[in-house]
Amino acid sequence: MFTSEIKAILAADAVPPALNTAIVPEFLANRFVAGSETFFQGVTKLLPGRILTWSAEEGVRARRYWSLPPEVYGADLSMVEAAGQVRAGLEAAVQSHLMSDVPLGLFLSGGIDSSALAGLMAPMVRGPIRTFAVGLPDTDSNELDWARLVARSVRSVHREVVVTPSEYFDALPRLIRHEDEPIAFTSSVPLYFVSRLAAEDVKVVLTGEGADELFLGYHRYRITHWNDHLGRAYGLAPSALRQAIGRSLGRLREFRRVPDRAPARAARRSGAPGRARSVRDGARALRGGARW
Repeated sequence: MFTSEIKAILAADAVPPALNTAIVPEFLANRFVAGSETFFQGVTKLLPGRILTWSAEEGVRARRYWSLPPEVYGADLSMVEAAGQVRAGLEAAVQSHLMSDVPLGLFLSGGIDSSALAGLMAPMVRGPIRTFAVGLPDTDSNELDWARLVARSVRSVHREVVVTPSEYFDALPRLIRHEDEPIAFTSSVPLYFVSRLAAEDVKVVLTGEGADELFLGYHRYRITHWNDHLGRAYGLAPSALRQAIGRSLGRLREFRRVPDRAPARAARRSGAPGRARSVRDGARALRGGARW
């Protein structure tokens, strides 16, 4: 039996609902399961880049139709040439997704990906585009100001929703049921609320994924980029100098970031004691991890 959701398989009594405990350690360590196993024994998932077919002659057959190209494309291009090709590719991708007979919108967080899509999308359509954003009530834990800045820049019809701590936790059972597994990435919760908001006005939304990894949107990617370049120069330094630098770094004290207490206070005010850590995780997802 093949279905788009596990719950349909369980409803058909194809397999008994039994927990697959073998994947729990991997899920807790990585927040996802790399292989085809699921949280239900006897139920597997179709891996990305693969297609499943059935015929009377061959039965069920899975084959791979796409894989990551092994060669590095554009390694001989200059920065200007590469940037021009990237922009042309983005414009073509956005244009192709605007071909719709129903109203279109855009999830806007103010991050690199959604801001780029808004800037490309606005001049391609007649009239103002519709943008939708989500935030938390604590001013230190949402990005609504950034979304508003972009919305004003592209002159969009902009709408927002603010998710309270109680709404956040009340939505978890429904979202876990929809995802058929525990929620590892807290961005799923605000995404649910902004999707519900957008559904009031449009049928299709554009959203971006991966721009932060491609264009160094987070500090950790910039640091990795700097380390790569500095590491090459460090490798050319004399051995004595490298050893001296190593000893100096070893004597540096470890700096620890002070925990963000604001979301915890919001949780206590909402009457949800003991949930402060999860609220902090949700706030961090909105602040640094939720990009649409």
